[in-house]
Amino acid sequence: TTCSGIWFNLTPTDEAMTPRVLQVCPFDIPDQPSAGGQIRIDAIAKAYREAGYSVDRTCVVTRRRDARRPMDLIMPWLDRVRRKHLGKPGNLGQIRQHWAAQASQRLHKQLAARLEHTYTIVHVEHPWDVALICAMRGHPMLARARIVYSAHNIEHELFESVTREQGHWNRAAQQLAQEIRQIEEAAAA
Repeated sequence: TTCSGIWFNLTPTDEAMTPRVLQVCPFDIPDQPSAGGQIRIDAIAKAYREAGYSVDRTCVVTRRRDARRPMDLIMPWLDRVRRKHLGKPGNLGQIRQHWAAQASQRLHKQLAARLEHTYTIVHVEHPWDVALICAMRGHPMLARARIVYSAHNIEHELFESVTREQGHWNRAAQQLAQEIRQIEEAAAA
């Protein structure tokens, strides 16, 4: 059976024909997920598998020791400390992945070196790595893949809430919240 050109209900003997999903995550997903976002991402991968897809997961992590699987990407050191400009609040979280995805050839090369299969779907979790996948769109293993974006698009609200609670809701924080909102809107477009 097909739906938009994607095959469903394949048997395990159809390995070469099995459609593949590349799930791109902005943080590590342990084998036994325990937090809300981890559980949701793992459940999505399980749903793909139940529909007959093979799922490869790549997580963008900040340190080599956090890489659990061969496909995990390690943010280059310079990109972990890089700030687009001074005055940004210290708690930047995963927005650094978005900035790195736009500028880091090392991150692009890491992903390119790990792509061994042609993907039907690239499922991007959260807005931070959409820029990375868009930059890699021309790679032969990703060129025909549909991009699926999965997020609540409330990162800007979460950021504002945390910075207000910490007493850091200043002009720089307000500008960063606006930038995060723009990243979310662009990812969903």
